[in-house]
Amino acid sequence: MAKKVQEKPEQDIRVRTTSRIWGMTVAILAICIPLSRASRSGPIIPLAAIAGATVGTVAVWRSGVAF
Repeated sequence: MAKKVQEKPEQDIRVRTTSRIWGMTVAILAICIPLSRASRSGPIIPLAAIAGATVGTVAVWRSGVAF
């Protein structure tokens, strides 16, 4: 008898997209926090990154597309 390979069920595309958005945001924050200290721009760049990720997440979840 052949064994059936257990596959992971498909994950909702919104979950994958949200994790990608926030994964990139963490990388952006890791880069821009030291840069904002060096450029004396203060918290503007990190706050903009967080705001952009938040808006992107809301847009993904409100789009109504679920595969």
